[in-house]
Amino acid sequence: MNLFSGRLNKENYVLGEWITLLSLFVFYFLFRFTGLPFTWPAFILPGLPSLIFSYSVGSRRLHDIGRSGWIQLFYLAFFRSIFGSYLFLKKGSDTVNKYGAPPKTGFSLKAVFGISEG
Repeated sequence: MNLFSGRLNKENYVLGEWITLLSLFVFYFLFRFTGLPFTWPAFILPGLPSLIFSYSVGSRRLHDIGRSGWIQLFYLAFFRSIFGSYLFLKKGSDTVNKYGAPPKTGFSLKAVFGISEG
């Protein structure tokens, strides 16, 4: 798996963000309805991997529009949704850039999780 390199099209970016959101909801409801104590360690356990995955998806989407993935680290959580909308609406470059060839169109879980299809 190569989570922070390569490029990701708009569809797979949205799919990746939905997977992140769904995983956080699953953990929330697991704690909510099982009566497990919702403490900071319990929040960090699912939250940190979800955050890393979300930034990896954002990084590869930024690569598709010709930008460095490090840009997203300058945005606070509040602005992340606005920034995510920008990443969804911005068209990726149709040519090869320094991050690789243009991604294939359509949905691909392999692309979302950074698994090479070749």
